[in-house]
Amino acid sequence: MKKNIKIFILIIVVIFPIMLIACKNEEPDIGGENTVTISFNSNGGTEIESQTIKYGEKVSKPEGCEKKGYTLDGWYLNDEVWSFVGFSVTEDICLEAKWIPISYTIKYEITSGQQNPDNPNNYTIEDEEILLKELTQNLSLIFDGWYLDSELTQPIKRINCNICENIILYPKWTDEFYIRTKEDFLKFSTNNLYIDKKIFLENDIDFSNQVIVPIMTFKGIFNGNGHKLSNFILNSTFSHCGLFEQVSGAQIKNIALENFTINQTSQSVTTGALISNANDTLVENCYVKNGNFNITCDYGVIGGLIGSFVSSEIATYVKNCYSECDITANADIGGLIGSLCGTPYWTQTKQTLVLNCYSKCDIVSINEFGSVAGLISRTFNEGIEIRNCFSMSNLESGKTEMATSKLAGIVRFSELEEIIIEKCYFINNAILKENEKTIANTDIYDSQKIDFETYSNIKNNLQLLWNDDWSFETEYPILKIFN
Repeated sequence: MKKNIKIFILIIVVIFPIMLIACKNEEPDIGGENTVTISFNSNGGTEIESQTIKYGEKVSKPEGCEKKGYTLDGWYLNDEVWSFVGFSVTEDICLEAKWIPISYTIKYEITSGQQNPDNPNNYTIEDEEILLKELTQNLSLIFDGWYLDSELTQPIKRINCNICENIILYPKWTDEFYIRTKEDFLKFSTNNLYIDKKIFLENDIDFSNQVIVPIMTFKGIFNGNGHKLSNFILNSTFSHCGLFEQVSGAQIKNIALENFTINQTSQSVTTGALISNANDTLVENCYVKNGNFNITCDYGVIGGLIGSFVSSEIATYVKNCYSECDITANADIGGLIGSLCGTPYWTQTKQTLVLNCYSKCDIVSINEFGSVAGLISRTFNEGIEIRNCFSMSNLESGKTEMATSKLAGIVRFSELEEIIIEKCYFINNAILKENEKTIANTDIYDSQKIDFETYSNIKNNLQLLWNDDWSFETEYPILKIFN
């Protein structure tokens, strides 16, 4: 009996540890039935690998999870923030990352003008693209855009919110303004800030028969860069009417006006498609074409290109310009310029030059006592020179037998004035409408009158007489710059 008890105890002593070890070995390793898996949804951030741990243990907090433009707010389970320190895992779960957008700053280095309240001081990656607004103009300069560098070499108009960094912006101020759209032109024509600035037309602009606002006063430089403004309407009930109404000490160059209409009603008028009244101004490489002048007035002066051109203190010129328009009015009318005034005799005479210009207009004046001319309807004072010009304009004037209207192929002027006209010609006839009896009163102060056949014969001579600015390969001479 005692021997059996000893055997039993021996068995227990030997077998029980083995059983314990066996039982312990039966507990599953990672991946067995007593483990749990934690997956991570980073919601657009860095991908995080899943973790498999023992049942009831704590999951390790992922490291290195990032998302552009955001800071990590935390990991959540069912909208409750997960505590990696305090929570144990007893089942498979998926933790979801939640992010907070970073607020980046926009700093504006403003030393002049005033900030536009629509320009934000902060942005996040979730914001839409930011269109930067202009600063309020200062008293003397034009705001010319925002830049990313103080050297003003990196322009920026919009902030792409994916840039995700703090930004410093620098404004550029200039005396130049560029017209690229109808909106740009409207801004120019309605803002006194641009009166004495340098204006550049960068594109042709078709106004689609829109009524536009004229430039009331201009003293700067307008360079059309060979572009044109077309299909516009000017309406006026005032005496001055033109794309530019009052121009003084300015330069207007390289601009074309086409397919336009001028509607004007006033007792007295000073009208020109490009410029109404110019004083001490330089006009170069400009033309107006296919224009209609619908003018109701009692008297005044009208020019296809310029209404009144006055020189008072400086030498001025109109050169390389032409006009092709239809003009009917009760006024003095010139195909190119209505009235040309040189410097007064009591001052030191300055040159007022009209060079390389022509007109091809249909002109009808119903003014019984006015002047009508192919190029310039009347002149005043001294120092005027008209060279290398011609007119193909059809002229009609006068309406009664008592009419004393004056016609001139090129220019009407007084014999008392010191005016030089050289190498100028007119083609077609100047007639007095319904008044052949007073044709003797017609004043033709020109170098020579020619017709088409004669032009063909003297074309070679004109090539010698005129300069290289002209082309003679067409029906009549044209300026090469517009060819």
